[in-house]
Amino acid sequence: MKVGLIGDTGKVGKILAELIKQNDILGTSFNRKSPHSINEVFSNNDYIVDFSHASLTQNVIECVLKYNKPTIICTTNWANAELLAKLKEAAALAPIVIAPNTSIGASIQRHLARQVVQLSHKLNLEFDVDILEVHHRHKKDSPSGTAEALFAAIQEEWSAASGSQYNLYTPSSGPRPSCSIALTSQRMGNIPGVHDVSFTGHDEAITIKHTAFNRDVFAKGAMQLLRWVHNAGLPNGLYSMDNYINYILNQTLTL
Repeated sequence: MKVGLIGDTGKVGKILAELIKQNDILGTSFNRKSPHSINEVFSNNDYIVDFSHASLTQNVIECVLKYNKPTIICTTNWANAELLAKLKEAAALAPIVIAPNTSIGASIQRHLARQVVQLSHKLNLEFDVDILEVHHRHKKDSPSGTAEALFAAIQEEWSAASGSQYNLYTPSSGPRPSCSIALTSQRMGNIPGVHDVSFTGHDEAITIKHTAFNRDVFAKGAMQLLRWVHNAGLPNGLYSMDNYINYILNQTLTL
């Protein structure tokens, strides 16, 4: 398959470019110093991966509308009502995967967190839920897209199970209400990414932790998504890492 990469000189983009070249064709790609345009990336390739910046997301979505190419969007902090409306329109014309964190481990963490929420409701267990995300000091968005996805998944699962939402708790805001969730961000050093989600009750606690040791994990995850989009023949529509994990779980395992 011929893949166009938007953001091919970024920290993850460089790694992904090398992985693509090992087994596939790295076609026309784009960075801010590139002689090529994003339009050229779409017109000259079969699949598109966007590892660039939120400021380019509108251009990327408009190109999906124009060229109808399967696209994986890995940028964060871009969503607004106008872009989401265009995204839904574009998804009617091509399969689009939204993956702000392409780490497979982070997706498994989110899947497990959903299971804890389901079981806590069925077993009538009351937990305080805390999400802590830690990244390098240069990361621009806070909280991370991964932490926001964890937060949304937990709220969605609890709402489906109980018909209500967790109370939002802000640390240092006084006594903590029951059945609450808190989200905390820290920036330090050169940490690629740590996400903890803990469920703390009166007598016990459950913690699900994901740590990225380097940025290779994000490039490898993006390659797995590319293989999925290519081999599964996905129909037009919006997809996420959760869809990929569910797809894998539903496959017949072979040894």
